[in-house]
Amino acid sequence: MATIVTTVADFRIGTGAKLSVGTAGEAIDAFELVYLNATDGKIYLAQNTTVAKATLIGVAATSAAADGQMGYIPSNAGAYVESANNLWTAGKTYVVGDTAGSMMDAGDAATGDVVTVVGVASTTKLLEFVGTGGITDITVP
Repeated sequence: MATIVTTVADFRIGTGAKLSVGTAGEAIDAFELVYLNATDGKIYLAQNTTVAKATLIGVAATSAAADGQMGYIPSNAGAYVESANNLWTAGKTYVVGDTAGSMMDAGDAATGDVVTVVGVASTTKLLEFVGTGGITDITVP
C-alpha cells in the first residue's frame, strides 16, 4: 500500500481550524495523524490496524516526545493540507494508513484494514479533511 509522503512544510491550517492540546503517548512529529487512547487518555499515531487506532482525532500541529505536551488540529475543525508538490489525485479519497501516523489512497485498502476517511483531494495540491463526523471504522472484508 502506498503511503503518502508529506513534510511539515506541506501542512497549512484552514481558516476554521482550532488548536487542541494533549499528552503524547509516544514520540509524534508534526503533521502525523493521531488518535486518542481511551485507556490512558494520551495521544498516539493513528493506524488502520484496529478500530481504536483508526479512530482519527486530527493531525499533529507540533512534535512531542512520549509524555510531552503537544498540539493537534482536530480533523473536524476545518484543517486542510496544502502542498507545493502534487501529492494527491484530485477527487480521490484518502484514509488512515497502514504505517503509523500516515495516510494512503482509499483504493489501497486491503482485507482486514479498518478504514477511516481522512479527506478528499480537491486538487493535486489540496487535501480537505472531512471531519470526525465522516465515514469511519469500516473493516475491509
